[in-house]
Amino acid sequence: MGGGAMEINTVPCFQSADANGVANTSPTEGAWTKPGPTRGPFKVNLADGSTVTYYWYRFVDQPSFQQYSWSEEKKAKLQAFVEKVHAAWTIDKDYMAPLRRGSLATLDPALLVTPPKGLELGYVPIVTHQEATGGQEAAKDKTDKLK
Repeated sequence: MGGGAMEINTVPCFQSADANGVANTSPTEGAWTKPGPTRGPFKVNLADGSTVTYYWYRFVDQPSFQQYSWSEEKKAKLQAFVEKVHAAWTIDKDYMAPLRRGSLATLDPALLVTPPKGLELGYVPIVTHQEATGGQEAAKDKTDKLK
């Protein structure tokens, strides 16, 4: 980063992947579809003026893991572990010591999505597409609401 201080409560406006305005999109084949998502698509509008499309994947079925040649037994053990973590680590508890200095990063509240019924344990949202939707004025309005 540069030498200047960064303002904490600013949200940069979304920039498309290329100068032609082509949206950021994940592939529609390979690891993205085999074994594929359990549910979706879902969409959410972000404070940067973009909309993301996401799907719910079983944890071990998410695309990034498909590059590994894991046995069914190994996948089952990992999936069971993640389901236990999701059940035990509820959102209303603290899991880290309080900060002694500095501040935590802020997240766009729209990024905190709720799983559909039945997918509360062992499933994760994976973004597959992002595109500009609201322009800079919409992004500014959303940024002001985050402050």
